[in-house]
Order: sequence, then C-alpha cells, then structure tokens
Amino acid sequence: MRSVALAIVIATSSMGAVDAHELVTASRAILCLNPGALGEANRGDQSQQSLRRLQCMRTEAGIPSTLLSDFSDSVWQVAFRPEGISVGVKLWAKPAAFTEPDGAPVFIQKVSR
Repeated sequence: MRSVALAIVIATSSMGAVDAHELVTASRAILCLNPGALGEANRGDQSQQSLRRLQCMRTEAGIPSTLLSDFSDSVWQVAFRPEGISVGVKLWAKPAAFTEPDGAPVFIQKVSR
C-alpha cells in the first residue's frame, strides 16, 4: 500500500487549507484519483492489483480524511491523510467509504435550494 500511496502523492498537487467535515475511512474503503473509476472499482471484490490499474486503492479503517466537496450524493472529493502525509492527497470516493471520527455512519443531508 505504501507504493500506491507514494504514487498518489507524486501524481497530485499539495492542497491549501479548507473548511470541511472531518471523517475517517471505513473498513475496506476504496479511493481513486479519478471519480470516473469509482463505479468499476466498487464492482465486486477487486484485487489491489486491479484497483491499481484503475488508479484506485483499498484502505483500512480509521485513516483520517477531510471532505473537500460533496460533488454529488454518490461521489465525494476528500483529502486523504494517511500517517506521514499531513496535508493530505486529493482523492475521490463514495460516501459509504467513510464514517464519522467516532465510528458513526455518515448521513448524506440534501440541501434544499
């Protein structure tokens, strides 16, 4: 997983400060460099090798992340912050890939306009 995280760090730019919601990854969360890869990455039980080809990875539970934008109800951009990467890496994931820091599920709240 370290080689994938290193590749992702190299492939992305550093991020500025954001005012966003703090989350942690759920067990077996899948995160991708490209939001378009999420559909295929989340189909079935993909191997890490298959996920790498899609520029995605599966993570363990409890890795800190910051919600940067709720692009839609089904795709979120986050700052993924594994140990040693304090500013985070911009990745995309489905809301089900995260829990609140206390382990509670994340509830999607629609904003009426």
